[in-house]
Amino acid sequence: MTCQKKQDEEHASENCVAFTYQSAAVSVPVTVIPKVNTGNISTFCCGEPSINPSPYKIICNSNKGNCSFILTQNICVEIPIEFSADAYTGCPNIECKDVSDKMCKDCGG
Repeated sequence: MTCQKKQDEEHASENCVAFTYQSAAVSVPVTVIPKVNTGNISTFCCGEPSINPSPYKIICNSNKGNCSFILTQNICVEIPIEFSADAYTGCPNIECKDVSDKMCKDCGG
């Protein structure tokens, strides 16, 4: 058995209408979960590479020596990052306050 009844729109003009106002505070917990997605990463060379002798002498054994050098290349890495978020709500709560035949205080209506 239901206690709520929908107003019949055809007969609404025949009825006497009285207004009541219920002041209430409604709250709901909200959880925001951040999301981050990385797109395709691109790398670009900036200028020419430079070659420098290594400050380290590498010797594998007494009969063989190695030569080493340091190659340096300046690069630019393009990293597209997309930021977004999902929001989830929990169960709402209502705190009933005054009921009146006058508009609620501080309501601008």
